[in-house]
Amino acid sequence: MGRSRYKVIYSDNQPHFVTSTIINWIPVFTQPEIAQIVLNSLSFLQREKRLALHGYVKGGKSLALNRNCFRLVNANENF
Repeated sequence: MGRSRYKVIYSDNQPHFVTSTIINWIPVFTQPEIAQIVLNSLSFLQREKRLALHGYVKGGKSLALNRNCFRLVNANENF
């Protein structure tokens, strides 16, 4: 068995870098209405104390987050 250079951290108190890309590279985030829905969702999760957002980068076709999730198991389901 070979060694992996990746390490998976299963910890709620460590920051995580998460990146998402839209299927077929459709530039949905260039539409202000859709981008606002995503930003509203992130704000909601912060207000409800489910997410600590340290930073994000929103491209036309992708979204990258630097976050802490207080319940990591459910983090992507809530978003």
